Amino acid sequence: SVSHTLQMQPHLVTPAEAQAVWLSFVQDLSLLTLDPKEATRQRAVVHLEAVLDRHAAGFAASTWPTLFQTVFFAVVWQPLGLGLAPLDAPPPPTVPRDEWVHTTAGAYLQVLSHTFTRHFHEP
Repeated sequence: SVSHTLQMQPHLVTPAEAQAVWLSFVQDLSLLTLDPKEATRQRAVVHLEAVLDRHAAGFAASTWPTLFQTVFFAVVWQPLGLGLAPLDAPPPPTVPRDEWVHTTAGAYLQVLSHTFTRHFHEP
């Protein structure tokens, strides 16, 4: 977690730097849910949920809007065809839309819902 990272090596990173590393890691992991291989997508969802369950409590309140925009909404935006994608949206998925919806969307949206209800709190 962010706090664990800082406790282990407090002089190496600032809280903002640790936060940025974790956010980048979670963003990259979320992009794997668009992988052409179903097994990779499924593992990515499982690991995304595990990482968020263990470490999201340490995210600063200011990080949550970015996390939801870049990790959850931007990734779902593309395969579901929800209109114009935000400027910072990931590249279009290489997995066909119907396949993503049938194999990945439910689990991915469940992680989004679980993360929101467990960790997100209005400041």
